[in-house]
Amino acid sequence: MRNLLYIEWIKYSRYRTMNVILGGYVLLLSLIFVSFTELSFGPFELFSKEAFRFPYVWQNVAFLSKFLNLYLCIAVIFMVTNEFSYRTLRQQVIDGLSRKQIILSKSYVVLLLSLASTLMVFVIGVIMGLINSNVVSLSLFTARLDFVVAHFIHAFTLMSLAMLFSFLLKRNGLTVILFLTYAVFGEAIIRNTLPGDFTLYFPVKILTNLNEYPSIEAFENELQLGKDHVPVLNAAVGLGYGLIFQWASYWKVLKSDL
Repeated sequence: MRNLLYIEWIKYSRYRTMNVILGGYVLLLSLIFVSFTELSFGPFELFSKEAFRFPYVWQNVAFLSKFLNLYLCIAVIFMVTNEFSYRTLRQQVIDGLSRKQIILSKSYVVLLLSLASTLMVFVIGVIMGLINSNVVSLSLFTARLDFVVAHFIHAFTLMSLAMLFSFLLKRNGLTVILFLTYAVFGEAIIRNTLPGDFTLYFPVKILTNLNEYPSIEAFENELQLGKDHVPVLNAAVGLGYGLIFQWASYWKVLKSDL
Protein backbone atom coordinates (compact mmCIF):
# COMPACT_ATOMS: atom_id res chain seq x y z
CA MET A 1 0.00 0.00 0.00
CA ARG A 2 2.78 2.43 0.94
CA ASN A 3 4.65 1.83 -2.32
CA LEU A 4 1.53 2.33 -4.43
CA LEU A 5 0.67 5.56 -2.63
CA TYR A 6 4.25 6.75 -3.09
CA ILE A 7 3.98 6.16 -6.84
CA GLU A 8 0.76 8.20 -6.92
CA TRP A 9 2.42 10.94 -4.88
CA ILE A 10 5.33 11.17 -7.32
CA LYS A 11 2.93 11.48 -10.26
CA TYR A 12 0.61 14.11 -8.82
CA SER A 13 2.56 16.15 -6.28
CA ARG A 14 3.77 18.44 -9.09
CA TYR A 15 0.57 18.35 -11.14
CA ARG A 16 -0.80 21.90 -10.91
CA THR A 17 -4.44 21.07 -11.67
CA MET A 18 -4.62 18.55 -8.83
CA ASN A 19 -2.94 20.98 -6.45
CA VAL A 20 -5.36 23.75 -7.40
CA ILE A 21 -8.41 21.51 -6.95
CA LEU A 22 -7.32 20.09 -3.60
CA GLY A 23 -6.08 23.48 -2.39
CA GLY A 24 -9.40 25.01 -3.44
CA TYR A 25 -11.24 22.36 -1.42
CA VAL A 26 -9.30 23.14 1.75
CA LEU A 27 -9.64 26.89 1.22
CA LEU A 28 -13.39 26.82 0.53
CA LEU A 29 -14.06 24.48 3.44
CA SER A 30 -12.17 26.78 5.79
CA LEU A 31 -13.78 29.96 4.42
CA ILE A 32 -17.30 28.60 4.82
CA PHE A 33 -16.92 28.15 8.55
CA VAL A 34 -14.85 31.27 9.11
CA SER A 35 -17.64 33.26 7.43
CA PHE A 36 -20.27 31.75 9.71
CA THR A 37 -18.35 32.83 12.79
CA GLU A 38 -18.48 36.41 11.49
CA LEU A 39 -22.27 36.47 10.99
CA SER A 40 -23.48 38.49 13.95
CA PHE A 41 -26.78 40.01 12.89
CA GLY A 42 -30.41 38.93 12.74
CA PRO A 43 -31.25 35.30 11.97
CA PHE A 44 -27.68 34.63 10.88
CA GLU A 45 -26.48 35.18 14.43
CA LEU A 46 -28.99 32.60 15.67
CA PHE A 47 -27.85 30.13 13.03
CA SER A 48 -24.15 30.68 13.60
CA LYS A 49 -24.47 30.28 17.37
CA GLU A 50 -27.12 27.58 17.65
CA ALA A 51 -26.09 25.44 14.70
CA PHE A 52 -22.44 25.17 15.70
CA ARG A 53 -22.70 24.20 19.34
CA PHE A 54 -22.54 20.65 20.59
CA PRO A 55 -24.13 18.33 19.60
CA TYR A 56 -25.67 20.04 16.53
CA VAL A 57 -22.30 21.10 15.20
CA TRP A 58 -21.50 17.60 13.86
CA GLN A 59 -24.62 17.40 11.74
CA ASN A 60 -24.33 20.93 10.39
CA VAL A 61 -20.61 20.84 9.64
CA ALA A 62 -21.10 17.54 7.81
CA PHE A 63 -24.15 18.89 5.98
CA LEU A 64 -22.32 21.95 4.65
CA SER A 65 -19.14 20.04 3.89
CA LYS A 66 -20.80 17.35 1.78
CA PHE A 67 -21.39 19.78 -1.10
CA LEU A 68 -17.63 20.30 -1.41
CA ASN A 69 -17.11 16.57 -1.89
CA LEU A 70 -17.78 17.28 -5.57
CA TYR A 71 -14.42 19.10 -5.56
CA LEU A 72 -12.72 15.90 -4.46
CA CYS A 73 -14.59 13.96 -7.13
CA ILE A 74 -13.22 16.27 -9.81
CA ALA A 75 -9.71 15.64 -8.44
CA VAL A 76 -10.29 11.87 -8.72
CA ILE A 77 -11.58 12.28 -12.28
CA PHE A 78 -8.44 14.15 -13.35
CA MET A 79 -6.28 11.63 -11.52
CA VAL A 80 -7.73 8.70 -13.48
CA THR A 81 -8.41 10.23 -16.89
CA ASN A 82 -4.92 11.73 -17.16
CA GLU A 83 -3.57 8.19 -16.98
CA PHE A 84 -5.39 7.48 -20.25
CA SER A 85 -4.48 10.83 -21.81
CA TYR A 86 -0.77 10.29 -21.22
CA ARG A 87 -0.91 6.47 -21.58
CA THR A 88 0.79 6.02 -18.23
CA LEU A 89 -1.43 3.06 -17.27
CA ARG A 90 -0.03 1.03 -20.12
CA GLN A 91 3.50 2.12 -19.25
CA GLN A 92 3.03 1.05 -15.64
CA VAL A 93 1.96 -2.42 -16.78
CA ILE A 94 5.04 -2.61 -19.02
CA ASP A 95 7.17 -1.53 -16.05
CA GLY A 96 5.87 -4.42 -13.96
CA LEU A 97 2.75 -3.27 -12.10
CA SER A 98 -0.21 -5.60 -12.30
CA ARG A 99 -3.70 -4.35 -13.21
CA LYS A 100 -4.76 -5.16 -9.66
CA GLN A 101 -2.03 -2.89 -8.28
CA ILE A 102 -3.09 -0.11 -10.65
CA ILE A 103 -6.69 -0.10 -9.47
CA LEU A 104 -5.61 -0.53 -5.84
CA SER A 105 -3.42 2.56 -6.08
CA LYS A 106 -6.47 4.61 -7.16
CA SER A 107 -8.65 3.03 -4.49
CA TYR A 108 -6.08 3.87 -1.81
CA VAL A 109 -6.06 7.51 -2.95
CA VAL A 110 -9.86 7.65 -2.76
CA LEU A 111 -9.73 6.14 0.72
CA LEU A 112 -6.99 8.55 1.81
CA LEU A 113 -8.88 11.59 0.49
CA SER A 114 -12.04 10.40 2.26
CA LEU A 115 -10.20 10.01 5.56
CA ALA A 116 -8.46 13.39 5.18
CA SER A 117 -11.77 15.11 4.41
CA THR A 118 -13.42 13.43 7.39
CA LEU A 119 -10.56 14.47 9.66
CA MET A 120 -10.97 18.08 8.51
CA VAL A 121 -14.70 17.95 9.24
CA PHE A 122 -13.99 16.54 12.69
CA VAL A 123 -11.38 19.19 13.52
CA ILE A 124 -13.63 22.00 12.28
CA GLY A 125 -16.49 20.54 14.31
CA VAL A 126 -14.39 20.48 17.47
CA ILE A 127 -13.23 24.07 16.98
CA MET A 128 -16.69 25.41 16.11
CA GLY A 129 -18.29 23.46 18.95
CA LEU A 130 -15.86 24.75 21.56
CA ILE A 131 -16.27 28.33 20.35
CA ASN A 132 -20.08 28.33 20.35
CA SER A 133 -21.03 25.97 23.19
CA ASN A 134 -21.79 27.35 26.63
CA VAL A 135 -21.62 23.87 28.14
CA VAL A 136 -19.35 21.04 27.00
CA SER A 137 -19.70 17.51 28.29
CA LEU A 138 -18.80 14.06 27.01
CA SER A 139 -22.43 13.24 26.28
CA LEU A 140 -22.93 16.43 24.26
CA PHE A 141 -19.61 15.96 22.47
CA THR A 142 -20.36 12.40 21.33
CA ALA A 143 -24.06 12.88 20.50
CA ARG A 144 -24.62 12.99 16.73
CA LEU A 145 -20.96 12.19 16.12
CA ASP A 146 -22.19 9.54 13.68
CA PHE A 147 -22.77 12.35 11.17
CA VAL A 148 -18.98 12.60 10.84
CA VAL A 149 -18.95 8.90 9.88
CA ALA A 150 -21.74 9.67 7.41
CA HIS A 151 -19.49 12.31 5.84
CA PHE A 152 -16.83 9.66 5.27
CA ILE A 153 -19.36 7.35 3.59
CA HIS A 154 -20.63 10.22 1.43
CA ALA A 155 -17.11 11.23 0.35
CA PHE A 156 -15.88 7.67 -0.26
CA THR A 157 -18.92 6.53 -2.25
CA LEU A 158 -19.21 9.68 -4.34
CA MET A 159 -15.50 9.57 -5.22
CA SER A 160 -15.80 5.85 -6.00
CA LEU A 161 -18.61 6.69 -8.43
CA ALA A 162 -16.45 9.42 -9.98
CA MET A 163 -13.63 6.90 -10.35
CA LEU A 164 -15.96 4.47 -12.14
CA PHE A 165 -17.15 7.22 -14.49
CA SER A 166 -13.49 7.99 -15.22
CA PHE A 167 -12.55 4.43 -16.12
CA LEU A 168 -15.62 4.12 -18.33
CA LEU A 169 -15.31 7.44 -20.21
CA LYS A 170 -11.52 8.02 -20.05
CA ARG A 171 -11.69 11.73 -21.06
CA ASN A 172 -11.51 14.34 -18.31
CA GLY A 173 -13.78 17.02 -19.80
CA LEU A 174 -16.52 14.59 -20.81
CA THR A 175 -16.28 12.72 -17.52
CA VAL A 176 -16.54 15.89 -15.41
CA ILE A 177 -19.59 17.10 -17.34
CA LEU A 178 -21.47 13.78 -17.27
CA PHE A 179 -20.59 13.02 -13.66
CA LEU A 180 -21.67 16.43 -12.37
CA THR A 181 -24.82 16.25 -14.48
CA TYR A 182 -25.72 12.90 -12.96
CA ALA A 183 -24.77 13.79 -9.39
CA VAL A 184 -26.33 17.26 -9.26
CA PHE A 185 -29.63 16.80 -11.07
CA GLY A 186 -29.52 13.93 -13.57
CA GLU A 187 -30.35 11.18 -11.10
CA ALA A 188 -33.20 13.26 -9.67
CA ILE A 189 -34.72 13.55 -13.16
CA ILE A 190 -34.42 9.80 -13.66
CA ARG A 191 -36.03 9.10 -10.27
CA ASN A 192 -38.94 11.40 -11.03
CA THR A 193 -39.70 9.53 -14.24
CA LEU A 194 -39.85 6.13 -12.54
CA PRO A 195 -42.64 4.81 -10.30
CA GLY A 196 -42.16 3.00 -7.02
CA ASP A 197 -40.29 3.44 -3.76
CA PHE A 198 -37.18 1.72 -5.10
CA THR A 199 -36.07 5.11 -6.45
CA LEU A 200 -35.27 6.05 -2.85
CA TYR A 201 -32.34 3.63 -3.09
CA PHE A 202 -30.58 5.26 -6.01
CA PRO A 203 -26.96 6.10 -5.09
CA VAL A 204 -27.11 9.90 -4.87
CA LYS A 205 -30.47 9.79 -3.09
CA ILE A 206 -29.09 7.37 -0.51
CA LEU A 207 -26.08 9.62 0.07
CA THR A 208 -28.31 12.70 0.35
CA ASN A 209 -30.47 10.99 2.96
CA LEU A 210 -27.45 10.33 5.18
CA ASN A 211 -27.66 13.98 6.23
CA GLU A 212 -30.65 15.52 4.50
CA TYR A 213 -31.19 18.71 6.52
CA PRO A 214 -29.16 21.02 8.76
CA SER A 215 -30.13 20.92 12.42
CA ILE A 216 -31.06 23.76 14.76
CA GLU A 217 -32.83 22.95 18.01
CA ALA A 218 -35.18 25.95 17.74
CA PHE A 219 -36.40 24.79 14.33
CA GLU A 220 -36.30 21.02 14.75
CA ASN A 221 -39.21 20.75 17.15
CA GLU A 222 -41.44 22.99 15.05
CA LEU A 223 -40.56 21.87 11.52
CA GLN A 224 -39.61 18.27 12.39
CA LEU A 225 -37.02 18.19 9.63
CA GLY A 226 -33.87 17.33 11.50
CA LYS A 227 -32.71 13.85 12.42
CA ASP A 228 -30.72 13.16 15.55
CA HIS A 229 -28.89 10.20 14.04
CA VAL A 230 -27.77 8.77 10.71
CA PRO A 231 -30.20 6.16 9.31
CA VAL A 232 -28.36 2.85 9.65
CA LEU A 233 -29.91 1.39 6.49
CA ASN A 234 -28.86 4.40 4.44
CA ALA A 235 -25.33 4.21 5.83
CA ALA A 236 -25.05 0.48 5.04
CA VAL A 237 -26.48 0.84 1.53
CA GLY A 238 -24.35 3.93 0.86
CA LEU A 239 -21.15 2.16 1.88
CA GLY A 240 -22.27 -0.88 -0.13
CA TYR A 241 -22.60 1.29 -3.21
CA GLY A 242 -19.07 2.57 -2.67
CA LEU A 243 -17.70 -0.98 -2.57
CA ILE A 244 -19.71 -1.92 -5.68
CA PHE A 245 -18.32 1.06 -7.58
CA GLN A 246 -14.80 0.09 -6.53
CA TRP A 247 -15.36 -3.49 -7.69
CA ALA A 248 -16.84 -2.29 -11.01
CA SER A 249 -13.76 -0.12 -11.61
CA TYR A 250 -11.55 -3.12 -10.82
CA TRP A 251 -13.48 -5.29 -13.28
CA LYS A 252 -13.25 -2.60 -15.97
CA VAL A 253 -9.47 -2.31 -15.61
CA LEU A 254 -9.07 -6.11 -15.72
CA LYS A 255 -11.16 -6.51 -18.88
CA SER A 256 -10.35 -3.39 -20.90
CA ASP A 257 -7.49 -2.40 -23.14
CA LEU A 258 -5.25 0.12 -21.40
